[in-house]
Amino acid sequence: MHKAVLCRLAFAGAALFLWSALDGAPQPAANGYVLGPDEGEVLLVRNTKVIVKADPKTGSRSMAAGTQDLGAGAGIPLHKHDSSDEMLVVQKGAAIAVLGDTRKPVGAGSTIFIPRGVWHGVEPVKEASQVMWVVSPPGVEGFFRDISAKQLTPAEMQDIARKHGMVLGRQ
Repeated sequence: MHKAVLCRLAFAGAALFLWSALDGAPQPAANGYVLGPDEGEVLLVRNTKVIVKADPKTGSRSMAAGTQDLGAGAGIPLHKHDSSDEMLVVQKGAAIAVLGDTRKPVGAGSTIFIPRGVWHGVEPVKEASQVMWVVSPPGVEGFFRDISAKQLTPAEMQDIARKHGMVLGRQ
């Protein structure tokens, strides 16, 4: 089985939901669920597309997971999580991962583990790329929801980040 499929199944199996046949609203599912590559809660975050795959709204109690599509020129700004560990898995493309003071090229199949409190990001990519993210405990998905499709000042972004246990840029 393809590595990307195995990764998706492993993380999605932790907490997944079924869509209600009546209204399309997510319903927590005790036995999990399976989502296709483009399924989940789609959010437009700055110049990227985020798809939330699993989180407390969909039945997970201890983690959140999703994907983030980075078009050419897009990246993930430097930030840190005060109380969440994070893992990024490069699904497609290539990037330069920033972890603390280290910059390292990564490509499809690469995994980046980020302990809570460590500055990290992804430099703007040269080609379209996709990362899968998993955070525990959850929180970053709420940040994505709060900033989705909005034009915000840096101060507003920082306030929203703090609300979700994050700090943007080195302070």
